[in-house]
Amino acid sequence: MRTALACFLGFILFGTVYAQTSMTDSLVVHKFELHSRSNPSNPLFVHTDKTIYTNNETVWFSAYLIESGKTYLHRHTILSLAMVREDNREIILQDKYLMKDGLSFGSMGLPDSIPPGNYMFIASTNVLDKNGQPLTVFTQPLTIKSIVLNSFNATLSLLDSVVTGGAVRSKLTLTPKEPDPKSKIKPGITYSVGKGEKQTVVLKQNESTYIMTIPASQVNQTNPILLTTITYNEEVGYLSIKLPEHTVSGMDVQFFPEGGNLVNGLTGTIAWEAKNRQNVPIALKGILYRNDIPLDTISTNSYGIGSFKLRPDHEGIYTLKVSANNYLEKDTVFTLPRALEDGIILQLNNAIVNDTLKFSLFSKSPKNIKVLIHNYRKVFGIAEVQAKAIGTKVIMALPELPKGIATITILDENGRPSAERLFFAHHDQKIIGDIQTDKAVYKRKEKVNVKLKLTDQNGKPVQGIMSAAVVQDNRIESSKQQDIESYVYLNHDLGGLPKDPAGRGLDNKDYLEDIMLVKGWRRFTWQNLIQTGAKDTLVIQTPKMTGRVTYNNKDLKKPVQISLFRDSLFELLTTDTDGSFIINENQLVTTEGRKVLASVNEKNKTGFAIETDNPFKNINQRLSDQFVIQNTNVAPAIQNSSDQQLKGMERMIALQEVVVTGNKNDYSLYGMKGAGPNACGDYVCSFGILNCSNHVGGRAPIKGERFGNGFVYSGCILDESNETKTIFKINPVFTSREFYGVNTDSAGLIEAQFISTLFWQPGLMNNEKGETEFSFITGDITGKFRIIIQGVGIENMIFGEQSFTVK
Repeated sequence: MRTALACFLGFILFGTVYAQTSMTDSLVVHKFELHSRSNPSNPLFVHTDKTIYTNNETVWFSAYLIESGKTYLHRHTILSLAMVREDNREIILQDKYLMKDGLSFGSMGLPDSIPPGNYMFIASTNVLDKNGQPLTVFTQPLTIKSIVLNSFNATLSLLDSVVTGGAVRSKLTLTPKEPDPKSKIKPGITYSVGKGEKQTVVLKQNESTYIMTIPASQVNQTNPILLTTITYNEEVGYLSIKLPEHTVSGMDVQFFPEGGNLVNGLTGTIAWEAKNRQNVPIALKGILYRNDIPLDTISTNSYGIGSFKLRPDHEGIYTLKVSANNYLEKDTVFTLPRALEDGIILQLNNAIVNDTLKFSLFSKSPKNIKVLIHNYRKVFGIAEVQAKAIGTKVIMALPELPKGIATITILDENGRPSAERLFFAHHDQKIIGDIQTDKAVYKRKEKVNVKLKLTDQNGKPVQGIMSAAVVQDNRIESSKQQDIESYVYLNHDLGGLPKDPAGRGLDNKDYLEDIMLVKGWRRFTWQNLIQTGAKDTLVIQTPKMTGRVTYNNKDLKKPVQISLFRDSLFELLTTDTDGSFIINENQLVTTEGRKVLASVNEKNKTGFAIETDNPFKNINQRLSDQFVIQNTNVAPAIQNSSDQQLKGMERMIALQEVVVTGNKNDYSLYGMKGAGPNACGDYVCSFGILNCSNHVGGRAPIKGERFGNGFVYSGCILDESNETKTIFKINPVFTSREFYGVNTDSAGLIEAQFISTLFWQPGLMNNEKGETEFSFITGDITGKFRIIIQGVGIENMIFGEQSFTVK
């Protein structure tokens, strides 16, 4: 990338002057270089095939580490994933995957036992800062629904909408679908508030109702959630509801003068934002006052943002009065920030621009100021202009500035920041994904041919690498779907943003203008930049995979050799004298779902034990405790067990009896294909298939059990019940496995196949004409399906969608 903006042209009202300087301010440039080195920006984005899953389904993903500097990119070699239940931040699943050249592909199977509800899919890499925190983290909210049909219905409801008598009550009602007065079954209930202490009660025979009394001390937190686990007739159900907070609900109102400050005697624009205590935007009206005299009625929009003009004076005190509402118990007054006697007012004509930026600078008295254009990683231009009361217009060409959020910072004569404003550059630059199917409507079990062509905004072909998903439309929640373009250019820099009710916020200029206003003054970031020194250059580290061999639970006194088995590979590793060892990550790489096994290389192995430490467990736990839940209004005040179930015919997948040929299964040495409950990881999915490629996890197979293709399970030679255990499992680093969609052999085309993800292809590349093709077969789910393309081009992000119908 070239190093400077083309030019700065300064226009003063009623006359024109040209104020231009070259990039000679070496101190400022050096500070940005140091700040960039100590705060590298490599956004991580993970594309999942959908946002709604069921137990026994598979989450397919592609991870992209977006390069903004090559300094540390090669160090990111492991992608760590954790599936965290939002209600109590419990990690349900976690695994590691190989990352190379900023790319990682794979899948994570969901077990039968995963509780339905809201989850956070947390991704990070193995590059950590000096405090052991990952340099790059991505979170994707997901929903898990159940396809299990229990023999009972249960309802959890809130009895008290506010804390009463120092507590809140809720009621759980359980009703068997086929009541039996002679039944001796005793239902069990385990409940807790979030991660709090669990309590368990056992109801009497035929007792169907239990009232839980929650002390006020347990709801004195943000967004308290009551979690319940119901057991009945060896079946399990899960329900959760939101409890009322013991604290006053309240709201948060903030004011954001454009540029950062109000100045007496100068007209400025003020953005304001209203949120409740759960950080949810509020559409609000209020009356603006000067010294208790009403000036105007102002309001926020559906995503909680509004703006107004104000010319303050030194005698005025400006306030906003909001009447009592659902969030305020009484009329409340919010005070605007005090205006400065002297300062700079910065006004942008438009903050969402293409290749030219126009803004005006105002000062009550003439001031020589310095204008910086940068993105907090690099300076793209420095100019000196003079601000006056009548205004100074500045027009800039932006050929070198990369697409995305950039910043104007105004420095006074002493080099101190006096105003700052965000803007979005090159909004018109984009990759257009033209996705064409050969028909709009298809029959069940019919082939779909897809042609994809990528072009830039000028119609020129664009090449890139991407992932393609074809999924049932109702498996995508608009409130949880993320696209790589919006994330890289908006959310990564600005954090969680209110949802644009009109659709994808990146395409809505009005929405972006509001966001740029309320996020426009980042004084803390500037202070960090100025204080950065050479000693602050980032020190990075990568976690080590360590282990220890013991003999009869005691440390060794001499080294031993360990044999490592993975796939068809075998290698030796020698411990230190005390039995400790370090495993290179390359020694742990295997195809997803397989095992890495270890055994002490001694003639008599009895008494030896091998233990390994997975450092990512602690890292994932810290991340699960830290992430911010954006969908805080999701938990209801009443929930029925039917609310947790997936609606529609696709849930019949849990009831199907399917016979599948063996070409998709791997009955390899030690049966190491699966991720199931026995020591070998073998499992039988809900279709009745041993080590099924499409539905990872399930019940343990039984020795001698015969499967549909004639295969007889001979048992697991690594049975952990064996007291003389000599082979141990090591936590692996996975590479991706192949996706199988609809089974197209003669038997599969006859059987019903209710598959919500028809096609998944990571690492999809197009030719120099920007074109590529792929095809797949529809299943037996009818209705609307969506094709989603996400990925990375040479200079831009790739996102596109198209729909078709199955009848």
